[in-house]
Amino acid sequence: MAALTLHDTSRSIEITFSPAGADQTVPNPRGKSKLIVDNQGMTEVTVTATAVSTSICGYKHDLSETVGAGEVKCILLDRTLNNTSAEVPITYSSVESVTVCAIE
Repeated sequence: MAALTLHDTSRSIEITFSPAGADQTVPNPRGKSKLIVDNQGMTEVTVTATAVSTSICGYKHDLSETVGAGEVKCILLDRTLNNTSAEVPITYSSVESVTVCAIE
């Protein structure tokens, strides 16, 4: 899996978008990372992450967000989505004309 670069927005507001990949991970060391998805395609894209651990309520909360055609969406990544490397594995229903950026 290819890890995205995590941009620290407390020090800079300059961010760089990368092409979405079939198997990507987002670094989430403090459980506050956000994934910005820019869908310039003609159809909606579903962004999915499967919870690895339970929330404080004892439930696993998977993530599934839809980004419409021509839309940009910022998605908060909870620490319950982290794998053992403090990264969130992300999948996309399509990566055509989709760019992404990870910020904290």
